[in-house]
Amino acid sequence: MLASCQPEENTISGDITGLIVTYAQDYTVHSDQSEVQVSLYKESELLGNTYTDSHGQYVFQDIPYGRYRVDYQKEKFIQTRSLHTVHHIGGSSPTWASFFLFEIPTYQYTLDSIAYDDNNSVLSVFLTITGDTLPTTNNIYFFRFRVFFSNSPDITNDNYNCQGKGYLYEVISENTAGLAATGRIYTYEINNDFELLKAGTIYMRIYPLASGQGYWIEDYFPQALGKPSNVLPFEWDELAGN
Repeated sequence: MLASCQPEENTISGDITGLIVTYAQDYTVHSDQSEVQVSLYKESELLGNTYTDSHGQYVFQDIPYGRYRVDYQKEKFIQTRSLHTVHHIGGSSPTWASFFLFEIPTYQYTLDSIAYDDNNSVLSVFLTITGDTLPTTNNIYFFRFRVFFSNSPDITNDNYNCQGKGYLYEVISENTAGLAATGRIYTYEINNDFELLKAGTIYMRIYPLASGQGYWIEDYFPQALGKPSNVLPFEWDELAGN
């Protein structure tokens, strides 16, 4: 009886392995994927840490079957907002679980002016972009930002009345100093508290956002934000032509 149980015990443990792929700000894959710290958890218990090799591969060996969580970190990068759950079967074939890391933006926005398109319920923000790594015209739509609104000029990502999300829409001009561009913010992608600000002056500030964050308005890691823009004030009645 003991002999018959032995093969079964060998099949319920196995390796958990996969790739952690790191992306630069311009959405190219880094040539060196090493030195990402990968941590394996069983519920809240840390089972171990390892590091990726130059190809981004990691491995945890002889892990009993079960449900696990993978956490992965590298300086100046942020992991995706989605759950990193691994359903590990065990056995001779490893469980493969791959994830992504995105570089936190180093470029910075400077807000110039704002317009409102009532037909499409969209705020168009005219801005310039400077920094170490700039968006390119080939993938401009992938560059997202978080927008924060307040009735006070002392506005930050920690001090605001409501928030939303937006994305770069069009490059207007480009030179060695940076880009002039337009950003779009759909009003349905701002939370409902925005309506309460429309009676007076509204103050706005935006932050570049690393990719891989959540879909919902408030679903993102604050650590994924880059440097803040300047504060742009505007009057809603004047903007909307009321």
